[in-house]
Amino acid sequence: MAAPVPPLHEHHGHEEEMFHPILRKVGVDGALLDAMDSEHAAMQAADKEITAALSTYAASASAAHAAAAQETVRRGRQVVISHLDHEEAELEPASKPHFENPEWQQAESKLKKQSPAVLGQFFAWLQDGGDAEAHAFVRQTIPGPVLKILTAAFGRGYRKNIAPVWR
Repeated sequence: MAAPVPPLHEHHGHEEEMFHPILRKVGVDGALLDAMDSEHAAMQAADKEITAALSTYAASASAAHAAAAQETVRRGRQVVISHLDHEEAELEPASKPHFENPEWQQAESKLKKQSPAVLGQFFAWLQDGGDAEAHAFVRQTIPGPVLKILTAAFGRGYRKNIAPVWR
């Protein structure tokens, strides 16, 4: 059985496969989209390094491996935060004018057909630490009762197991 794909990587895979081609087609800066793809690859590499470091530490329980794992997680966290900051600062403003594009709407429709478990985890992650504008956008996009059920019932694992560690 293949290892599950972490939600962040799945999200970025959707960006690369579904949304970046649309943005390229409507003339969004290709260098920006290439940078996003490179940052996604860097996050996947960091995830592999973290997984390896944690596995080594779990097998040995040594202080040296604990320190190495902690440093690997710190570096990986910085890779992710740098990408998310870059995405928010440059890609989101470039994308926003195209949200009503029929191709964009079709791609979003495909994503909405995912399982409630996937959507719940995604929306819990998306809202975690988001500012008022981000929360308003999500509430504008997803009906309130649906969002509440998805995040309360299906986002619980994220809130319980992932969010506390991320902080």
